[in-house]
Amino acid sequence: MAVRSALALSLASLTLAAQQVISVGQGLSFLPNTIYAAVGETIKFEFITPGHSVAAGSYDKPCTPASNSSFYSGILDTSMVYTITINDTQPIFFYCAVASHCQAGMVGVINP
Repeated sequence: MAVRSALALSLASLTLAAQQVISVGQGLSFLPNTIYAAVGETIKFEFITPGHSVAAGSYDKPCTPASNSSFYSGILDTSMVYTITINDTQPIFFYCAVASHCQAGMVGVINP
């Protein structure tokens, strides 16, 4: 009985980290552009049109790379995926670094 209880407890503690998907490039947008994610979750940026990127920004300078250079996908083509893992619940601002896409509103936030 104790072995069964320990096994059940062990299996209950095994959890798969959740995953969320953000589509990149429907127009000049991220869809959705605002999400909430827990520590350990992965965020998949799925590029559906070519010629876009995803880069970490900051609240006070939304179209400038974050000072900690936390992530940048580079310019990706259609059907490519860029994945990040959430390490804390602080807000993560992101934008498209291609030409004037950010200035046109191609921005988003995780955990606003």
